[in-house]
Formats: sequence, C-alpha cells, structure tokens
Amino acid sequence: MQANSSRRAGMASFTGVSAVLLAFSFGGLARASDYAPPDGTIGYVLTTIHWATYQKDPKTECPHGTNMGPREEFKQLFPDVEHGKYTLLDTELRREIDNWYPTTAPEPFPFYEAGGAIALGMNLDGKAGPHDFTSPDGVQGIDNQLYRALGCINSYRTGYNDLFDNSEFEKEDYNRILIELTGVQSLENSPHVSVTIYRGLDPLLTDATGNDFLAGGTERVDTLWGRKFIQHLEGKITHGVLTTEPHDITFPWATFDLPVDEYMRAARFQLNLTPTRAEGLIGGYADVETWYLQTMKSEPTHHQSYGQLSQSSLYKAFRRLADAYPDPKTGINTAISSALRVQFVQVFVLHPQDRTLEAANTSLQKPYTGPPFPRSPADELVESSSKLAQAGSGSPAPAAVNLPLRHAAMYQSVGWFPAQAQQATEAYIPVPMPAGFGVVQTELDGPVFVDANGKTLYSWPRGELRNGSTGDNRGESECTSVKLTVNDGFMSPYPAGLLLPDLDQRPSCMEAWPPVRAAADAKPIGGWSIISRKDGIRQWAYNGYALYTSALDRRPGDVLGGTSRQDGFDGPVVRKPVGPPADVPPGLRVASTALGRLLITAHNQSVYVSDQDTPNHSNCDDACTRTWSPVLAPDIARPHGEWSIIERRPGVYQWAFRNRPLYRYVEDGSEQFGLRGGDVPGWHNVYTRMAPPLPREFTVQGTTAGQVLADSRGMTIYVYRCGEDSLDQLACDYPTETQAYRMAMCGGGDPLRCLHTFPYVLAPEDAPRDDPAWSAVDIDPMTGRFARPAQYGALHVWAYRGRPVYTYAGDEVPGDINADSHGEFRAEREGFKAFWLRDDYYEFSD
Repeated sequence: MQANSSRRAGMASFTGVSAVLLAFSFGGLARASDYAPPDGTIGYVLTTIHWATYQKDPKTECPHGTNMGPREEFKQLFPDVEHGKYTLLDTELRREIDNWYPTTAPEPFPFYEAGGAIALGMNLDGKAGPHDFTSPDGVQGIDNQLYRALGCINSYRTGYNDLFDNSEFEKEDYNRILIELTGVQSLENSPHVSVTIYRGLDPLLTDATGNDFLAGGTERVDTLWGRKFIQHLEGKITHGVLTTEPHDITFPWATFDLPVDEYMRAARFQLNLTPTRAEGLIGGYADVETWYLQTMKSEPTHHQSYGQLSQSSLYKAFRRLADAYPDPKTGINTAISSALRVQFVQVFVLHPQDRTLEAANTSLQKPYTGPPFPRSPADELVESSSKLAQAGSGSPAPAAVNLPLRHAAMYQSVGWFPAQAQQATEAYIPVPMPAGFGVVQTELDGPVFVDANGKTLYSWPRGELRNGSTGDNRGESECTSVKLTVNDGFMSPYPAGLLLPDLDQRPSCMEAWPPVRAAADAKPIGGWSIISRKDGIRQWAYNGYALYTSALDRRPGDVLGGTSRQDGFDGPVVRKPVGPPADVPPGLRVASTALGRLLITAHNQSVYVSDQDTPNHSNCDDACTRTWSPVLAPDIARPHGEWSIIERRPGVYQWAFRNRPLYRYVEDGSEQFGLRGGDVPGWHNVYTRMAPPLPREFTVQGTTAGQVLADSRGMTIYVYRCGEDSLDQLACDYPTETQAYRMAMCGGGDPLRCLHTFPYVLAPEDAPRDDPAWSAVDIDPMTGRFARPAQYGALHVWAYRGRPVYTYAGDEVPGDINADSHGEFRAEREGFKAFWLRDDYYEFSD
C-alpha cells in the first residue's frame, strides 16, 4: 500500500478500527443492510469528481460538431499574423481582456449547445418543463443546463478535463473533501442522518499501483485553514441511498496548484452507500461567476486551447442558459442548474482532541460576484477617488477572520530565535574574486556579488519554455544591443510575430541588462571566467554564466532587477542575483521566502528549533523524535562558524545552528518549505535572517490556503508580475516599463477602470522612500508610470521591490483572494498574485 506514513505520526487512536477493517477484508459486509457503523458514524473522502455530461450519441448530442477553442478563433480573427503586422496589444491582449472581463455581447463565432433528450442530474425544482431532460433511467424533469453549455466542448467530450480533475484530487491535499454521517442506524435505512462536510489534511490511501483508492484510511480535519468548508446538511438513507436537503455549499476544487473554490446553491447529495464506498451525484445550481473564475484561474488559455474551450464564448452561454437565482437588482439569473458525478471511499475522520469545530463563517459563504462591471468614466473617477481617499483615511477595518501567524517573529514576538535572526546577517563561504568586486548583505536575497559601483550582479541561465528556450548557455551571452520588435511565441498559445507595445520606448536587452565588462588585462580567478562575446566585449562570468547588472538598481544592495525566489512553473526565464555559497553543512541550504531567508534541507524540507532545548543540548526524547526528527551530522562533521554539533547518544550526532539543535517535522511529509511545524507551541522555523518589517498599518489575514498580507482594512494585497514573450524575456512589471500589459489585465485597457478594479495601496507621507523591500513611490494614476516631481494628482503608494501593490475591488471580506492568479498562466507570465506570507498546500511566491 502507498500511504504517507509520516503524516500519520502522533495521530489520536480510535476504537474498533482493526475489527472493522477485518470485516471489510473478509467480505462480511457485502450489503449496506448488513452494516450499522460504530456509534452511528461513518466517514468518506472524495476521490473522483466530474461535471456530469452525458455522452452516448454524438450525432444527436452535437449534430454540428464541437465548438472552436482559442487557437481556432484566433486564427479566424487574425489569419496571417506573421505578414499582417498585427500588434500584440490589439490581438493577444484583446483576447485576454475578453476572457478576464467577459460580456454578453455577441461574438462572430457560433456556439453549439448540447442537444438530445437525455442528461444526468436531478429534478431540482420539482417540475418537468419543456427545457428539462430525462435521466438515463427514465426520471423526468432533470435540470442540468450546465450540460447544455459544456456538452459540445471537446475537452468535456474527450475526458481532457476529467484527466486533470482526477489527478488533482488525488495529489492535492487542498481538495481533500470529507463527509461524515452521524445518526446512522444502518446504511440501508436511516430516517434522519446529519452530514457534515470538512476538508481533510492527508493524502489518499491507494494500493501498490497507485491507481485504486483503498477504504480504511484516516483523515485529520483541517480546522486551521479549512473552517470555511465546515458545513452541516440534514438527510436520510432509504434503500441504501443517501439524500440530503438542499443547502448552499462551498467546496475546494483546485487545479494546477491554485486555491480555488466552487459555490453551489441549493446543493443536495444523492449517493449509493456501502461500508467501503459511496458514489452518485451532487446536484444544485452552480454560481456562474465562481464557476467561470475557477476555470479561468485553474486552466489558463494555454490549457483551454488544447481542449478547444473558448472562455468568453462559454461565459456568454452560461449567462444565456442560467436558470435560477435572479439578481434582485437586474433580474438576471446568476446560477445554472448542474450536477457532479462523484465517488468516495470510506475513511476514519480524526477530529481535534477537544472535538470543537467552528462551522463556516456565513460571511465567507457569499459567492464571488465577478470583476467589477464597466461604468462611465465620470462614475469610475468619482468612485475610485472615494475609495482611494477612504483607504488613506484610517477608517475602521471591517471585522477580520484572523488566524494566528504563530511562527513569524516579524509580525509578533514568539521567542528568542527569530528575534535573533532579525538582527543577524547570513554567513557565507568567501571565494576568490577579481579586483573591484565585493559582497553585499541584502535583506531579501542574502549575500550577493556587486561590482565596483556596488551594483548587484545577475545571471540569466537558459530555460525551457513551451515552444522553445532562451537565456544564456554556459560560456555564452545572448543579451545583445538589438532592439526586438516582435514576440517569439515561446509561451503559447499565441503565435510569434505580433508587434510588441511601446516600441519607441522599449530598451534593448543590453540597455536593460548591461554586461559586466572585463578589462583587457583581466584574468580568470576561482569560479570567475571571461566570455568573449560576438560583439567583441569581454564579459565576466561566474560558474560559467555571463554576468549583468540591472538598469533598475540605483543603490548598493538594490536587487530590483531579479530575485532569488523560486520561479513559478512556466513563467518567463528570469534573471537571478548571484552570490557566494551559503555557509551551511552539506544537506542543508538557504531559500528566499516572503518571511526571510529560510533554512531548509537539500530536499526543500523546513528545519525547526524547540523552546524546550537549551544551548547545544537537546531535550527531545525518543517519543519526541517520532514527530521531530533530528537533523543528524555525520561522524566526520566538524563545528564551524555558527554551526555546532551535539552528541545525542554515543556515536549519534546532531547539527545545531546558533547553539540550537535542529529538527525536521515529520508531518511536513514531502512538502516544500513547510511552515506547519511552526504552529506547534514551542517550535519555530529557522531563518538565517528575517525579511524587513512590514509597513505598520498592514495586517495578516487567513485564507483557505494560508496567510496573505493585507492592508489596514484587511483586504488582500496583490503584486503584479509580467515578462514579455520575446527572445530577451524583458520584464514589464516596473513603473519605468511599458504599462500596456498591466492596463489590459487590470481594467481592459481603461486606466480609470484599473483604478477601480485594482486600486493602489496608499502610503502615508512619512513612509520610507529608499527601503530595499517596502518603500513609497509616486505614481501617475493615468499612465501607471512614476510621476514627475510635484506632479498634480500623483498618488503616493506603497511598493514592494519598487513595484506598486494593489487591492482588488472584487474582494469583499478579509481573507478573500479572488484576484490571486488573475492573468495568463496563473499570473506567472503576466497578471496579479496575492502576496502570500505562508501557504500550506502549494509553492506560492510574491
């Protein structure tokens, strides 16, 4: 069997499990009527979920064929991109605007709805109308208008979407949906049962092949980030079928590492139960805006193009077919009848020891209402000005759903170690350097190399993209003085040859990234070598990669051009600051995070220290080490610098950093940069240096996936990221660079709408202007560029690494993250991302 045994450590025991498992194994519970669960309680975990689309006869269901996707539509709109000299702003960005700010205006493309009389689903309204279906087993009045919209889309007919749904539910703990039935007399008939929905914390239990889910596993209830998903339904079991009363539910449904949730109105379960399995349907009315948002964020244009799913066309179909919950102001229906095919496997649900579970906050049950609709320029300006003024007025914040950030001393004091790290600098191993070069300690990226002027040095290692690769190979420099004018189509789905925006202001690669020149008499030393470029320039390289400075850096210690933070998947090939190796033992390394320079293992697992230990002495006994695994040192290891070695018992040695013994938290499992161990009282993550303090008026808010940075009102703060799809992969997220991409993504190209949809976070007049992390800058609100000195109407706003930060008008309460990954490919290529301080499920970055 495959199971994450480390995640089971320290779990509460439960009664009767062995006997029940034996009964399952020997087939003594073949029928539901034979089984009355202990204490009238049984739990199940979701393993499979699909939108219920009926597929039997394509000629009947889709007589006109399947719908076009983004690639096909793009080719019809722009049939000769290479020779037509179309601009990227009017083609690619225009299509992205249509996707992120959809309307019901007609498109020049047909959209085929599924036909036929048969569909899966339930009779949700108790009627049998002319637009209803009949189920495959003859039940009339089936309401499933969602099937009409999806039934002739290729990805829903070929199983493309089902493939991703299955794989994501299997591997992502964020999606771990549990149901627990209580008051069960038997699985055959029970006149009244209570059904509680939770989110679990643990991987699914599978057989040795990993292809079949096994009953009898355990799932801990997530009461830290999962309180939103704790929901109660009432139902009954009749002839082995569980049915529940209608109830609005919110449930996690993340695809491609994004914390996205679905919201279903009047949802009800219809499940066939056995002691080991449950399967059937969840029927209800899917909220149109949350459904569309989930799809847009989880499956970018790239993936939807493979499945021939046109986002903007589908939105129009949803609005046309929506059949319930009319908006009280407009009368337009906001939800569409739907059904989900689901399968569960039996698990034992493990509750906190005190068994106190807080139900979901009703204020967080509100559905996402979509991006703000366009208004007249005058209304936009008035409303934007009002919101900006209110943000700077110090008005009281709304009630926040705060969850404690117990492990981070940068936000509150939690003991000796992080406070010490706040003052410390990060030790490094000195290396030979050419004359004129040095090392500067930076707060965000650790020690970095600098030139004689104190400017940070960067490299550009070659990276693979969807349709090619770019960057430098070892011993070569691809950054030239040629000013590029068209995109290269590396990142798909849009083709190469589109004219880039603002060509009159676009720099060449060498202007943005000047090469670090070597003098005529310079000689290689240590890891430093010299590259002879094609243009005759002699350029310094380190570890074989050409070195550059950034035109954005102004002062020694600036690292505005790039970051050592881990890259997002499928994002641009970025520049990285270069520095000496960290002074850590083999098997450990240091990683840049939003909280500071985090000490981790070579396998990206966090290390921790305990308040129970004393300097260079461990008080973690054998029982303790079953949860906290000591970071062992080999026999040949020797203490040095900030590193010491303790002897746990004869011949067994353990590393200590700054005199504190180090451990791994076994419940982190294989998670990267885990922070859960820091939630355990008396235990802390280890930082060689903490990140700079946050602006004093900022707050920290809990979400369904972790904690985000927020403004004084508790509204999530977002950063904007952008990299051009060109050979030189220049960034486009700094105020001195083109704002065409950001204007398209924040407001459909309208600067007034941008101010309303993604308002800047205003800074007080006394905010620092030269801090390497958080500083105040003056922005021209109409252009998005830096304002002129004393410019009338300029906004004084907070910036992170010199880039302004924003809130989102679509977030209604603290903890909302509706604009996270608002952009192309989860906003890793271009778009807005929430400022994550910690997450327990994915590898977010700011």
